[in-house]
Amino acid sequence: MPVIQSIKVVSYYGVFIVVPQWAKYVSMNKNGEIFAWESKPQTNSYLWYVYKQERFRLVAFGDPNVIQWKKSLRRYYASGASS
Repeated sequence: MPVIQSIKVVSYYGVFIVVPQWAKYVSMNKNGEIFAWESKPQTNSYLWYVYKQERFRLVAFGDPNVIQWKKSLRRYYASGASS
């Protein structure tokens, strides 16, 4: 029986984190919550969000004193490489 991977490992600000295979974006909210997103999220004065019923998942916690949350959005490809 073939095994289908449902996760991938990405480097987010130099730290490896596990995200769902479908994740294309990763971002951190003002409070340090790091989310994986299926589609590109938007931001307001506190957090990242999506209008559509797309998948997203809390995957880690970061230090908001180290990462500027409004600039935290990263795009990832199937291989886990970022842009």
